[in-house]
Amino acid sequence: MNRKYKRLKTQGVWLFAISLSLGISSCKKEKTTTETVTPEVKENKWVSMSTGQSHTVALGSDGSIWGWGHNATGQLGTGNTNSISTPALLSAERDWKFINTGYGHTVAIKTDGSLWAWGENTSGELGIGTKGTAVNTPTRVGNDTDWKMVLAGGNYTIAIKNNNTLWSWGTHSSGRLGNGQSTGETLTPVQVGAESDWDKIFTGNNWGASFAIKKDGTLYAWGVNQNGMLGNGNTSNQLSPVLVGGSSKYKMVSYGRARGTLAIKTDGTLWAVGRNSRGELGIGNMDTQANWVQVGTDKNWNTVSLFARTVLATKTDGSLWGWGENVYGELGNGKINPSSEVAETILSPVQIAGQSSVADAVVGFNFSVIRKNSNGGILFVAGSDMGAFYSLGKGTGNTKPILSFSGHIYLP
Repeated sequence: MNRKYKRLKTQGVWLFAISLSLGISSCKKEKTTTETVTPEVKENKWVSMSTGQSHTVALGSDGSIWGWGHNATGQLGTGNTNSISTPALLSAERDWKFINTGYGHTVAIKTDGSLWAWGENTSGELGIGTKGTAVNTPTRVGNDTDWKMVLAGGNYTIAIKNNNTLWSWGTHSSGRLGNGQSTGETLTPVQVGAESDWDKIFTGNNWGASFAIKKDGTLYAWGVNQNGMLGNGNTSNQLSPVLVGGSSKYKMVSYGRARGTLAIKTDGTLWAVGRNSRGELGIGNMDTQANWVQVGTDKNWNTVSLFARTVLATKTDGSLWGWGENVYGELGNGKINPSSEVAETILSPVQIAGQSSVADAVVGFNFSVIRKNSNGGILFVAGSDMGAFYSLGKGTGNTKPILSFSGHIYLP
């Protein structure tokens, strides 16, 4: 956050005014003289964030990782299971480069390429060779130092190495590991297939479907396929990666536990498939889609996040858009629809007023977080704390929802 301190001399008394990027608080008198002193600006800022059910982990540009919110399975990695009401440093090391959190476990990669995990381990999703007992501190996964990207799914984990090979571990349920099996568990990382042209991976933090984009931009999917959420034209679970986007080229995917999926192509268009019970597909109705359909005609979509039936998306101009249901105020549009009535849902993308320079947005169960390019990469939150979950990271016991993105979180 940029601050400017002004010393104001009025009738022999020195006063101070602090000019903030988010507003101005000042003391004013007549006949003042002003001397401006600009202190050193901290270069450290938020560079990414990931939300689980009711918690968040975030990465600082100095390699630090921070977390807040619900911590029932040790997913924040603090050595205990106490929820955290404001951002807390999760590790003394400042050599982290990638973080992702799921419903109950968190995964991360250090700058040396080593892989780490902590939290719930019911099905071996931590990849440390055991299952059943949760781990509440960061624990190294194997000895490899060539990990590129890793994501936490519902009781499983998928990852890509620097050589662009695909890996997975955890439960085989519904084919979510992509290795041709649907029962049992894999307790350590195992390669999926023999291909070495995987570029990006996407999964939901408490569900069992996965998507991956290859180097040529083509889209593949596997795992749970309820309501046709994988986009391959049927509803059968897929035990191995299958092409779902034809010859089109994609850049990102997000799906919700309500079984709807949204994807952005490299041409900036937005597409949807699967269940649409509260308008989460953004196509102006609540009809389930068996095949991919375009959302509007705009060609400047940048990011999209769908948790259950709530969506936030950004465009390349930095604007923020939302649709679907808004039970906890998580859309940040100044409203809340606690009854979740169909009539109160938003069926097509609507711009969230007052927001600009938004780099990305992520949605949790009862809250959402956006990161801005301006103001040093500040995070802003909206939604509800849900009692002792502390999802908003703004201190204990917020009894009222934050209905607009006014709850800013600076990197400590």
